[in-house]
Amino acid sequence: MCALDKEIRKLNIHEVGGLSDILDYNNDWQILMDIIPADLNSENPLDKKYTWEDVMLIENEARRVDGKSCTKILLEEWGTSGKVRPRLSTLRELLIKVQLFRAAEYVSELLKVPYPERPSDSSAAKVSAPDVDQLPLIPIVPTPQPEYHAPIQMPIVLPPSVYSTSNNEEQDPVQDQSTQPIITVPHDTSSKKPEFMNFPYSTLANVTNNFSIIVGEGACGTVYSGKFYSDVEKKVAVKRLDKQGMNTGLKKGQFQNEITTFSKLNHPNLINLLGFSCDGEFLCLIYPYMKNGSLCDNLAVKTKSLHWKSRLDIALGIANGIGYLHESELIHRDIKTANVLLDDRLLPKLSDFGLVRLSVSETGRTIMTNTVVGTECYMPSEAFNGEISEKMDVFGYGVILLELLTGLPPYNEHIQTSLADFIIEIDSNSSSEGTIDSLIDKTAGDWGGDWETGVSNPVYQLALNCLEDNKNNRPDMKSIIERLENIKKYTVR
Repeated sequence: MCALDKEIRKLNIHEVGGLSDILDYNNDWQILMDIIPADLNSENPLDKKYTWEDVMLIENEARRVDGKSCTKILLEEWGTSGKVRPRLSTLRELLIKVQLFRAAEYVSELLKVPYPERPSDSSAAKVSAPDVDQLPLIPIVPTPQPEYHAPIQMPIVLPPSVYSTSNNEEQDPVQDQSTQPIITVPHDTSSKKPEFMNFPYSTLANVTNNFSIIVGEGACGTVYSGKFYSDVEKKVAVKRLDKQGMNTGLKKGQFQNEITTFSKLNHPNLINLLGFSCDGEFLCLIYPYMKNGSLCDNLAVKTKSLHWKSRLDIALGIANGIGYLHESELIHRDIKTANVLLDDRLLPKLSDFGLVRLSVSETGRTIMTNTVVGTECYMPSEAFNGEISEKMDVFGYGVILLELLTGLPPYNEHIQTSLADFIIEIDSNSSSEGTIDSLIDKTAGDWGGDWETGVSNPVYQLALNCLEDNKNNRPDMKSIIERLENIKKYTVR
């Protein structure tokens, strides 16, 4: 299977938008919808998935949500229904079949495969452009251009809201701010000043021995260990954004958003921010050093496996951290094992708050954004369309539960599929629970008993609930915490 041949439900907002621009014209989406088979393995042309009543439902939904594309609604419904999920290659075949060649060519570009051959004697034939030498000459009159003046580089000062607890954000904190210069922070003597400090970059170079000891690397940059000395030695982790991150508004927005978020939060299952630096060559964030590293790294080490009781405690701690964020009307947007750090007592700490977004849970609405961010194998289908809600954190948490249960990585490079898709496919096709039971990580111990009496089955069922395609069917974090606490009370001896 081609790595680019992803499921329809995982198309991002821009890819769906491109298809919508093509198929919404002349209502071509209806032609596609008419030939979608009920079973992707069926060759019976009469075995159709949708009726004209379904077409009317889509049109009514588009009218109800003013301006929403009918193509987008169709792709959302088709992409998340059925045991076998349609992929780009399936879509391309259907588009060719009904001679919607412009859309088929667009999908071919996404798959990086040759365009389908068009017929030469129908309306779908390619139109030849006239020879450029035969076109009449049209004089071009140059348009006067205004004199260019370079922008004045003024420092950006974090607003007073950095030190307040108001939640009045309107824009996505990770939207492109590439025109902004580097951020500076004022010296504020007000009583609302956060406890973390603004360190000179030169100080961080000293405490990290000139950034020589790497303890982690990620998309934003590199994490180094360092030591502060006062009465006692204090070990810290310094996350330094790479130069590419320095030059993009996305990373600057994440940097500023992380500082702003930490000024409002305090919970034992969230990492503490000790300080930051923004006066030097790189933007930096300073945290306490977590002796046991990330949960992702711990699960990857099979020679020293985490015991199942520790895993259950970690799962509950993560849930408490996410629940606290949601109670604070915030959405993390990048819940994954790489963003869970473990201290010397294996207490989990959620980290990386650069993508955190204000929630609108009190209104029951979903936030829409043009900036699709996150880690693909932890993202639900609606996130690829730019939909943000607390339920996307719940989906990511469901993947973490699967990792804790199986010890498997979140994405399998060999079969090119995510852990969630892999498990869900096995679960839907398996006639025996023993198939899933065989995937449980036995290096963690006996899980409190067998599949019927132990911890693994109820935790697995909870994970499946968190991974529901329809976000409205996923539990909220409060009920997840209650279920985990009941599992511990009933099963842990």
